[in-house]
Amino acid sequence: MAEQSTYRALPGPFHQCFFPIGGFGFINNRTENDDKLPDSMMEDVDGKPAAVVDKTSKINLVVFWASWCGPCRAEIPSLKKVHERYGKSGIGFVSVSIDKDKAKWKTALKEENMSWRQLRIPEGARPKMEARYNLGSIPQIYIIDGKQNIIKHIVGMEDDNDTVLGKSLDSLLAKQQKQ
Repeated sequence: MAEQSTYRALPGPFHQCFFPIGGFGFINNRTENDDKLPDSMMEDVDGKPAAVVDKTSKINLVVFWASWCGPCRAEIPSLKKVHERYGKSGIGFVSVSIDKDKAKWKTALKEENMSWRQLRIPEGARPKMEARYNLGSIPQIYIIDGKQNIIKHIVGMEDDNDTVLGKSLDSLLAKQQKQ
């Protein structure tokens, strides 16, 4: 199978972050017309229910990641730069972990010292949430407007994610100022 040999040829960190589904295909539950990011209840670091989308913000940046995902961890310094630059501009920042192991997630949070909201998919809800948010791979970043319309969707980690995110956020903030 060509897909199988291609998958095996990927570097080790990719094997940790891509979830092959039957026939080495990937989860694909979003249609091309599905342009809104659904909101769901996750759990915060204290285990309390919390919504993914910050309804008080006109722009939200939602990051899906896991403590065991090499590219996810490598992306965090870039996300910190974005948060430093835009965190006080009314943008809601949240990282949502797909970690099964709560202790490993909390350890990663301490190690990475991310100063924005941190959530985790609750026990037992992971398959449903992975399908709802099309988490066939991580990391993933969504930028959404106040109506939950997806403005930007980035799959995977790139060295210039902070630049790409910055351009999108600058554009959205400029549009808001004109309104």
